[in-house]
Amino acid sequence: LKSFPSLACGGLKKLKGLNLSGCDIQELPAELNEMNELEKLDLSRNKKLQFVPMSTFAKLKALVDLDLSHCDFQEVPSDVAASSTLLKLNLSGNKRLQSLPHCLWHVRTLNVANCCLESVPDKEINAEYVDISGNPVTHLTEAFVFSSKLKELTVTGCPLAFPPIGVCEQELMAMRQYLTDLAKTLGIRRGRLKILFMGSTMAGKTSLLNAMISGKPYLTKTEDRTIGVEETVVTVRTFSETNKQWKLIDCGGHKAYMLTNQLMLSDNALAIIVVDISQYELNEECFRQNVGDFLEVLYEKNSRAHVVIVMNKVDQLTISSSEISAKYNAHMQTCLHQFLEIREAEIQRMSGMNTAGDSRHNNEITKRLHFLRLQRITVAEDVLLTSCATHEGVKSLLNLLAKLSEDANLLPSLQTELPSSWVKVEDELVQLTPHHSVPITDVSDAIALSAQYGLTKEGCLSLLNYLYQVGSVLYFSGQVALSNVLFPSTAFVVDVFKAVFRHDHSDLSYDHRFMRTGISSQQFEELKHDLVHNGIARIPMLLALWNEFHLTADRHIDIFIRLFLAFDFAYLIASKDEVAQRLSNTFRRQPLAIPTSTTAQLLPSVSDNVSTSFASASQMLVNPQLSEDSKPADGLISELKENNVGLLLPWLLNEQQPCDVFQLWPQDRGAGTMQVVVKYSFACSCPLGLFERLSARCHRHSSYVRHWRNGLLICYGPATLQFICNKNSSSAFICLQGRIATSDYNAVRLWHILLRCVADLEDLLSSIPGALPYRS
Repeated sequence: LKSFPSLACGGLKKLKGLNLSGCDIQELPAELNEMNELEKLDLSRNKKLQFVPMSTFAKLKALVDLDLSHCDFQEVPSDVAASSTLLKLNLSGNKRLQSLPHCLWHVRTLNVANCCLESVPDKEINAEYVDISGNPVTHLTEAFVFSSKLKELTVTGCPLAFPPIGVCEQELMAMRQYLTDLAKTLGIRRGRLKILFMGSTMAGKTSLLNAMISGKPYLTKTEDRTIGVEETVVTVRTFSETNKQWKLIDCGGHKAYMLTNQLMLSDNALAIIVVDISQYELNEECFRQNVGDFLEVLYEKNSRAHVVIVMNKVDQLTISSSEISAKYNAHMQTCLHQFLEIREAEIQRMSGMNTAGDSRHNNEITKRLHFLRLQRITVAEDVLLTSCATHEGVKSLLNLLAKLSEDANLLPSLQTELPSSWVKVEDELVQLTPHHSVPITDVSDAIALSAQYGLTKEGCLSLLNYLYQVGSVLYFSGQVALSNVLFPSTAFVVDVFKAVFRHDHSDLSYDHRFMRTGISSQQFEELKHDLVHNGIARIPMLLALWNEFHLTADRHIDIFIRLFLAFDFAYLIASKDEVAQRLSNTFRRQPLAIPTSTTAQLLPSVSDNVSTSFASASQMLVNPQLSEDSKPADGLISELKENNVGLLLPWLLNEQQPCDVFQLWPQDRGAGTMQVVVKYSFACSCPLGLFERLSARCHRHSSYVRHWRNGLLICYGPATLQFICNKNSSSAFICLQGRIATSDYNAVRLWHILLRCVADLEDLLSSIPGALPYRS
């Protein structure tokens, strides 16, 4: 359809709604204004539509909803802007639209996401809901933010420097609070840059970081290799003679540390992927293991980052640097192109996915696609060559980092201006805990401190959320059981985590840590066996591993156990299953209603009376949010000790299946047994930690669970479920399977439990917005 249909037929003039989206319309006829009863008009995705004749909409006195998204408008048509009836206007995706008129007087909902807006009006607007996501806007005006009718402002994906991104990612109230606090005090620029050193084990990340700091060759000893994450903060003088704070994060390369590494990910970071060139082969598989997997982690979690690839240990090659540069640059460009092509193909496939009747699944896909379209992750064109043994290329890397430290378009956080009251509170937060004490405090103490500098409670909470966004503190306002807990030192939390999540527990020896906590040598061997072979950290073992951090008070242990459980890093297990089940119920979760239509899309053909029974089953699904009354009762730690309760950590499990799995899940399911399979496929690799967190979460559905490194088996009454995480040559997948004796009644029971686990997995995926799952 290339032209607007004729209105000669009088019936068209009485239409209430007209949808002409996705056609090839290039212009609109003047007679359109004869449709004086038209209330909704959709002209979206007419990519050649860029002009509207004067007064086209002037007589559409009933028009309230107009969709002109993904057309080719360079400016808002004048009679659209002046319309007295229009309440909802969608102009998103018009890539040449650079400004908004000041006279959108009556529009209440305005969507201009993914256009080319470089600024917003410096005056109040009448809209209540505005979406400017994905535009190159760097500054929001005070008049715009404080518009009296404005209720919601979405700015996702904008390279905002004012207010800072960490503030804008909160609600509109936080933006207003920031501007209010800034007006009361002087603004202070805090140019800070988080630099992540990522890469496989033994790639030379620690050596490279130390060679940069020391200014001379540096090789790390084997015993000094990074365990988990190490953090170093330095202040550097850039080319423009300004001071910038670099937070250098050295991420351990072993897979056991991927959990602690992910705690350090945040938007607007610079990621250096270090590759051992002496062990690198020029093929796709080697690229995937040494570069692609780390890029995937960034794409899964971050909306904005810049990546530099460093080929380290060039001194161990015999060819010249120019030959190395030409050879490896060509290889990396080819592999990066293929990597991005695979992601783009998956995104296109996801765009075409629309499960009829399953609104919840479709909404999740829409949210994921919105995140992916706004994602801005860039990779430096050239690969850098370095040697920590000779210091070759290290100065070039430093110069590149100094240059990037001044590129506010690439990394907007570099030109952040904060109210001086915020800066003073941030500097003093670390002083809330006495020297050598545990750096954990109550949010109420931070609020009291903020009041001394003129901040209200709302101002303090906005500041804490901002500091969490930029990685300065850990503050989990969304988790009820942790909402009054503040960790002023991220490094401390990482240290506590990496004492548990590490690859070398088999090297543990009986030392002062265990003696101090009253553990005998025999008890030590039993506790070590549980940790190394079963992935279970009993409470006495945790107390010993955490002894050096002064986590001796029950409150401190309790907080970290809550942290582990709230984010599905572990689950409680006891010598008696009913004890663990009862204690786990202390952290019970709120019910989550899932539409019955979700079941209809996954369910194989069964009788009608079965499918109608799923409404009640769907009401029993759960989400990960802790309820208000779920805070652990007094004396919980004592009860954990008395009942020999521990934390099962799926990250530390063995590869081998328990021997009874083969009996409970035989290869041949046999006659009279029905089996249902739900499969989630991922291009190339499964998101790191997803299956482990699923394992930790799904334990609560039954007291009989068997775990191994990439599998989980659950017995629930007559039903048996097996979850497997695996990969083949082209993709990775998580397979959720259930078996039960064939009957309509049993089908309902099987789906009762299987759908709970599907909901768990869907919920975990929602926290990984850049992942590309395909459900079948």
